[in-house]
Amino acid sequence: MSLIWKPKIPSEFTRPKPKTKKYNFGSGHITDIKVKIVPREQMPWPESDLLFLIDLRVLKCSYEECGQHLNRTANACTGAVQTNNLYEAIRKKRKILMEEAINDFKREDITAEKTGLRQG
Repeated sequence: MSLIWKPKIPSEFTRPKPKTKKYNFGSGHITDIKVKIVPREQMPWPESDLLFLIDLRVLKCSYEECGQHLNRTANACTGAVQTNNLYEAIRKKRKILMEEAINDFKREDITAEKTGLRQG
């Protein structure tokens, strides 16, 4: 065993430096990184599909059910409602539908026998 300490770090680094300096946080080395950008596939929503989506949401269908009827995913239906701001239209149509149902109930003399709830 030697008593003389020899440093293991070289006095000069001979690694060639890249032309463009970009820092990679993963490895700690300066590297040349090329990022590939791939455009996403987008399916635009036609007006008829948006109106059908509004009608389904008025009837309290879940986003999964809406997606099955429109051949899209539940997330796509959620995104369409969000990006097109359809919340107000759904709320208004739902309110109109409820008022019509209540008015029909008040107008007609509905009994349990007519609805089929009670037989006798």
